[in-house]
Amino acid sequence: MWITMQEYRHRNPVCKRAVNGSQHIFKEQKFEPKQEPEPLGEQKQPLFGLSSSRFRLSALWNHPIVMDNLSLVVLVAGYIAAIYAIHGFFGIENRIVLNFYYDWFARVAIIFSGLFILVHIRHKSYRRYLTARSLAGVAIIFLLAPLFKSAFASFKQTIPLLHPFSWDLAFMRLDYVLHFGQHPWMLLKTILDYPLLVRIIDYFYVFWFVILAVQCLWMAWTRRRRLRRCFFISTLLVWILLGSGLGTLFSSAGPCYFSQMTDAAPNPYSPLMTRLMEIGEIEPLWALENQQGLWEFHNDGTWYSFGGISAMPSIHLAMSMIFVMVAFNFGKLPGYFSIVYLLIMQIGSVILGWHYAVDGYAGILLAAAIWCAVYRYTARNH
Repeated sequence: MWITMQEYRHRNPVCKRAVNGSQHIFKEQKFEPKQEPEPLGEQKQPLFGLSSSRFRLSALWNHPIVMDNLSLVVLVAGYIAAIYAIHGFFGIENRIVLNFYYDWFARVAIIFSGLFILVHIRHKSYRRYLTARSLAGVAIIFLLAPLFKSAFASFKQTIPLLHPFSWDLAFMRLDYVLHFGQHPWMLLKTILDYPLLVRIIDYFYVFWFVILAVQCLWMAWTRRRRLRRCFFISTLLVWILLGSGLGTLFSSAGPCYFSQMTDAAPNPYSPLMTRLMEIGEIEPLWALENQQGLWEFHNDGTWYSFGGISAMPSIHLAMSMIFVMVAFNFGKLPGYFSIVYLLIMQIGSVILGWHYAVDGYAGILLAAAIWCAVYRYTARNH
């Protein structure tokens, strides 16, 4: 309907001009009356508040701190729950000890973290690490590490109750076949002619615990989030699947306990252990002292934070392989150095009587497979 300007102005001060020849005419617009907002009690709410709840859950799920650490917390909690369930099923009582604090780990954490921040203060980059995300990540690792380690030690010390040692003879024979009719330590026996070299290898083997602690703290602080998740998820899976799972399935004690495990005669590792004892009489070897201590704890049924006897697969070698994977993310030179350390650990595990050679081979290969699988997983969820 078309009306003149004067008629329209009486109806509405707002108009829209339309030009028709020389006469200005205006198109009438209909204006809807403004609706008053409904009272709060009458507004339509989402059923049971689901929309708002989903929004809050989504925001929480995608929070950086949660994304960095949720999978780690779930793995540790699930592992501890599984230990309680297994012990309950087999009627094993009062063999689980959970620690939330290790004095030695706290000291290493304080020293490393202090040096880490000082280095970044010098490079004026410390503010990137003094954030809620970084500090929360370090705190979570600081709490989870002793908790998981004590749970792992509790389970490891009950492996003989779940599955008595029965694979030592089989692994000895497998070693013999794979190394062309030779026991692996015999191929390395020249090392035993140099006591100093044996001690160096012994120190390298014990130093593994320090490297593990420092590696965990370094990865806790790093801003390379995918590498951090990959390291910690792989580490947990190595200890859970290999250390607890396969350690129970292929329950074995190792060459240093071969005579206690089997009635096979003669003991092919007797000359090795005799020579190590001769070297240890001059100056004690960590390997011999720890082997004797672990056997005493095993016989007494005493819980020990680093207790438990298990040979297959070697966690020392499996984690050394994880160290290699991490090192290559920082360049070829660190990667090559870590490979050298891996070789020293493989030699040390055999020449010090801790492991059959196949224990190390299995640990290395399976750890590499776990790392590759986790690396692909973190690529999809990064």
